[in-house]
Amino acid sequence: MRWKYYRWGVRGTKAGVLAVAVLAVAWVPGAAVASTATAPLTGTFNLTPGSCAGGAATGSYIRMILPSGNANGPFFSNSDSTCGSTTNDQTYTLMAAGTDGGLVTGSYQPNPTPAFTSSGSARADGITASQSFEGSNFAMSTNPVDPQTGQAVPAPTVSVSGDTLSGNVSSLSVAWNNQNFNQGSPKPGGAYTGATSPLTGTYDASTGAFTLGWISQVVGGPFNDFAGEWHLTGHFVSATKSSPSGAGSTATTTAVTAPSADTPAAGSANPSSAPGPGATGTGSGSASGQATTGAVSTGNGTASSAPGRSAPATKQAATTKQQVASRGASLPAEAAPGSEAGPGLASTTTTTRHGWRSPAWLVATITAIGLLGLVALLLLDQRIRKASVDS
Repeated sequence: MRWKYYRWGVRGTKAGVLAVAVLAVAWVPGAAVASTATAPLTGTFNLTPGSCAGGAATGSYIRMILPSGNANGPFFSNSDSTCGSTTNDQTYTLMAAGTDGGLVTGSYQPNPTPAFTSSGSARADGITASQSFEGSNFAMSTNPVDPQTGQAVPAPTVSVSGDTLSGNVSSLSVAWNNQNFNQGSPKPGGAYTGATSPLTGTYDASTGAFTLGWISQVVGGPFNDFAGEWHLTGHFVSATKSSPSGAGSTATTTAVTAPSADTPAAGSANPSSAPGPGATGTGSGSASGQATTGAVSTGNGTASSAPGRSAPATKQAATTKQQVASRGASLPAEAAPGSEAGPGLASTTTTTRHGWRSPAWLVATITAIGLLGLVALLLLDQRIRKASVDS
């Protein structure tokens, strides 16, 4: 009986040592909790041109959400949109890459001086080529000081975590019809005003293919409380790598400042040289309590022009405002700013590795002890079996 209990004890100990050995082998370095870290992407997000050829908009484009709408619409119809002939949907305004290839992160692509032609069209062409919108060309730029609000803003940043993009493009400004409108995310100061939503997107590290999207509410001017829904696609080129032929990849980019064929009128003011709150231009006015210049919204559905404006630009702004007013008349009552939160998009999150990682020597030592102990118990068990048979 004594040998029987002793054998049971040895077998139990043997099973325990075996379990410890298995766990020690499984407990390898790096098995501690780990996660994907967020890494910055510094370089050029080269843009794929927008197209409506397939019956639906693809590539890079923008849509303007009406004040009473959300990410699902309704949208403003741009009479200059080229999508009308193929999709019969002029809510899409297509965009093409500018001289820099697209959006540069880590540095600015500022407005040229002067920022507008004599007819009020934007002259910036680094990020995107100028595109017609309701009779006047618009263009994108990123500036150390936002031309509309006068606030200092950081250079654009985009980061990747796994295959998900996030970032800060608060310095992004749109120039149109002698006016500047911030179209960044977040807005200058870091807030997500009204329908403004965080930048998000996808990234394929093996090919560089990306998508970027965000919504930015307009503050002031004839499109006050509208929101720009931006959709950019293309291929990212790191600032440390050479770019494909015809694509810009230089991290430091300067906007073209040479006069264009459509030169500014003599003595015209440069809106970007004296930024202030509201939409900037060559005259003065008011919109929703903010100081603005050029043709602006007065809160009663009309457009006002200011002294010093060229006749073509004033006419364009008035025509645009009348179109906005006529479209908005049939819409339901508008919600208060901020009531439309926009789509629930993920904000930027940085995740780091955490947890204690076992040293390699400790794992090897525990594994060796466990295996030696198992061999010793097997030998002891054989001797016990032999002694039991002899007795």
